Amino acid sequence: MSHHLKYRRLRYEENDREHEAFDDPGSDDGHDYLGQRNEHKAMPEIERKALDMATGKTLDVGAGSGCHSLVLQEKGIDVTAIDISPLSVETMKERGVKKVMEQDFFTLEGQYDTILMLMNGIGIVGTLERLPKFSRQLVAIWKRLRLN
Repeated sequence: MSHHLKYRRLRYEENDREHEAFDDPGSDDGHDYLGQRNEHKAMPEIERKALDMATGKTLDVGAGSGCHSLVLQEKGIDVTAIDISPLSVETMKERGVKKVMEQDFFTLEGQYDTILMLMNGIGIVGTLERLPKFSRQLVAIWKRLRLN
């Protein structure tokens, strides 16, 4: 096992603890991350509910390993995964997430029907003082909040 793979395994275990996510190069079914097909069932109920409610053009903020984006892709949802970590972006691409961007939420442009910030997603705000900036950005990219 390469050092790079070990690092990703540690990162997954830290951020996706309940999923026990890691690359499985020995998988004979062509899937990693506990077979991807069972990934949705392994998630906490609140995350499954959020994914089930996603519709239209969807943004997965702070997507990490891409576990939520992969589930949405399998459902046929048009999902874009963003993360500021180059390692996360590389990992998502390797795992098969189709639309991945190394992108800061606060400078993102575009319009989305559903915006997901699962797990510790709200942590991107950082401080209470940044909540107004976060709210303005959310209004700018969430189609349903637009006043057009």
